[in-house]
Amino acid sequence: MSTRLASYRAREASSFNDTDEVFLSFGDCLLRQSDVELLNGRNWLNDAVLGFWFEYLYRTKTKKNERWCFISPEVTQFIKLSSDSEELACFLDPLRLPSREYVLLAVNDNTETVLPGGAHWSLL
Repeated sequence: MSTRLASYRAREASSFNDTDEVFLSFGDCLLRQSDVELLNGRNWLNDAVLGFWFEYLYRTKTKKNERWCFISPEVTQFIKLSSDSEELACFLDPLRLPSREYVLLAVNDNTETVLPGGAHWSLL
């Protein structure tokens, strides 16, 4: 894992307090109580909720079909903001994108390289 992605994940993890309990662990995703609470009412979805949805679709609906590739929001953000082609290759090459029929990415409008955020998501 690149240093920048690792520090992004560490900053994101440090924003949780000790009372934000794990609600669900599914595949490579972890949802906390605060993530699930976003689903009540009209709230902005965060990358943890969208990442869970991608993981759920990949494991249950596509049955891990290799024609599909769901790129998690945090990896998409890293790809979007990275300028290092060697780092990008470390993330993109294992995905075997040329062999995929469907590639889905959740992209947000955050251009900040230090903090998570953004106000709009797009599915590409």
